[in-house]
Amino acid sequence: MMKKHWELAFKSAWDLRKLILNKEISPVELVEDALSRLNDINPKLNAFLEITSEQAITKAKIAEQDIFRNKNLGLLHGIPTSIKDHIPTAGIKTTFGSRIFKDYIPSKNHIIVDRLNNSGAISIGKTNLPEFGMIAATENFLGEDCVNPWDITRIAGGSSGGAAASVASGITSFAQGSDGGGSIRIPASFCGNFGIKPTTGRIPTLEQGSLKNIPQLTFSAISPVSREVIDSALFLQSVSGPHIEDPNCIQTEIPDLISNINNGIKDYKIGWSPDLGSVVVDSEVKDITQKAAISFEDLGANIENVALNTNFHSLFKCFSTLMYTTLYNGMGDKWEKFGNQMNSWLQMRFEYGSKVTANELLLAINELENWKKKVEELFENYDLILTPSLSVTAFKCRNWPTSINSIDIDPFEISQNGGFYHFSYPFNMSGNPAASIPCGFSSEGLPVGLQIIGRKGDELSVLKASSAFEEISPWKSKYPPISMEYIN
Repeated sequence: MMKKHWELAFKSAWDLRKLILNKEISPVELVEDALSRLNDINPKLNAFLEITSEQAITKAKIAEQDIFRNKNLGLLHGIPTSIKDHIPTAGIKTTFGSRIFKDYIPSKNHIIVDRLNNSGAISIGKTNLPEFGMIAATENFLGEDCVNPWDITRIAGGSSGGAAASVASGITSFAQGSDGGGSIRIPASFCGNFGIKPTTGRIPTLEQGSLKNIPQLTFSAISPVSREVIDSALFLQSVSGPHIEDPNCIQTEIPDLISNINNGIKDYKIGWSPDLGSVVVDSEVKDITQKAAISFEDLGANIENVALNTNFHSLFKCFSTLMYTTLYNGMGDKWEKFGNQMNSWLQMRFEYGSKVTANELLLAINELENWKKKVEELFENYDLILTPSLSVTAFKCRNWPTSINSIDIDPFEISQNGGFYHFSYPFNMSGNPAASIPCGFSSEGLPVGLQIIGRKGDELSVLKASSAFEEISPWKSKYPPISMEYIN
């Protein structure tokens, strides 16, 4: 028999919003149900580092009163969500996934928290992430690894792993995350969610004291992960737009996503690349994503193969040089003082960034600009580009793949055949909007993601394509094993 607090677990925020506005359910009930689901599952999942029950219920009671007072309500009014634990929250612990900050309590909210609050969303806690968000698996010294709802022996991905695991398991319908090199799309793909990185600068970051304030070196974007596409559109519609303190932010308002999301992609010209020219991809993942790409023809789009010649040895070295120089520039003092308390892989990244010369940095910036130009030229011929989201499905915790299709790889080395996430970071570098959407399951029952990339500033086309594909794709009716014991 289904537990009562699981009855609405897999409802979209869009549907919950209708129930709230029609006074069929109260924000208090929704928040209490979400907290109950969190308490059921989090001990096995480790998706949350901090649970803010008291604050969430207090906000839910106020949200309920606002409904009966006929106040103007935000798009996310009364709907439970979560905040990634590298985002400062006033009066609530913010650890950045590091024991260096295990007791840190900010005095001021990040702008994304204020905007979510203004939209009416109610956070029930802070989600797990790797230390400083600098690896594609959610592991740190603060507790156990965050695991995958489809198989709790496998990784959820990172760095927004806690957010993706929470959504996939039915704790909340959407969650706030971020994406600096694939950090929303990687866990979305592994966990069977929809996750979209908007155009760089679409949502203000307000990060100070680092090279992230130099426009061409800004890779990270606040990003949502959700079970359904419409919920990510609600998130973007609610929190996007310029901010006076962020000069790198896009200075125009985001277009109306909600009204146009179901307009379809008839006659869109879409390019399909199974490997971006040289990425090693698991054969089963390639087959599943290719079938998904071909199905876009059923949506009225024109699909053709894209021939690319991408040197990933050079591109990944460029990305690493810029990313880790930024890390060292912004947080190097913490490494120099507390490095012995950090994960070894994080110390390696700080050390890398500390040794980058001015000439190496300038060469990397030049390569970055060349890559941006190459992507811009690509979109002169296509409305959208499709690729696999990742080269593999979720693997066993702490057991990173060393080969794909019998080809040896080193997941951490700056190598053309290194890693499993060469589809993601290139579009952080270019600044284009990119989403991962579930497109099938492997023979082991693990989710596979398809990446949809759009022109800069054109989140709407990415969302339209995702929404149209969602209608012909079966994943919404499937629930992960960790949740099934509560809903059967």
